[in-house]
Amino acid sequence: MKKLLLIAFAVCIAAPAYGVQINEWVSNDISTDDYEFIELFGGPNEDLTGLTIILIEGESTKGMVDQAISLDGYSTDAAGYFVVGDLNVAPDLEMTPGWIENGGNTILLVRDLEADVEVGVTDVDVDDDCVEDRTIGTIVDGVGYGFGYAAADCIYYGAVPVGPDGTYDPAGGAFCCGAWTMICLEGTEPTGLGCALPDYEVDYATPGGPNSCLGPTAVDNSTWGGVKALYR
Repeated sequence: MKKLLLIAFAVCIAAPAYGVQINEWVSNDISTDDYEFIELFGGPNEDLTGLTIILIEGESTKGMVDQAISLDGYSTDAAGYFVVGDLNVAPDLEMTPGWIENGGNTILLVRDLEADVEVGVTDVDVDDDCVEDRTIGTIVDGVGYGFGYAAADCIYYGAVPVGPDGTYDPAGGAFCCGAWTMICLEGTEPTGLGCALPDYEVDYATPGGPNSCLGPTAVDNSTWGGVKALYR
């Protein structure tokens, strides 16, 4: 069947039919980490009550819950986006710079977080074998990052791994064309400095807007409507 090669700035605009998901994040931007964020994407004005963003340490204190951010009372905007982050990203929920730790981490979106989960107290991996030892709630979505997964960093609850970026953890990640990809470190602020593509596919972050998914994408021209559903 004939294929159509598109080379374009592909944006992710179709809301997922399965509800709100993690769509983009930056955890390690240029110099001082003051452009960190986690972006969710779902339906327009979707109620986020009952959801919690959880960050779980993947290296030094494996399995420790570092953050538990309740989204009760919040909702996505008219375009379906919701951003938790530093002041510089104009977030819907502002955090203090440095709230996302560099190195290995698991980012989870959890529904109905169990009441006994406490930041800095709950260890989901007591024996440090990179396998979670307990439930924490219903996992809605998850993404993990770090470097040297085989020997060093742990990712929990089946989260999709992103990275490493050479010998470093990735600056961030974005959901493009049905899969996660790294965001270029030079572009996280965003400055548009650009990086080698297609290694990154995304050269700068776009908190609160469609992901800047770059590079050539081969698509079946008879199923373009189906392909659009892969974009957020």
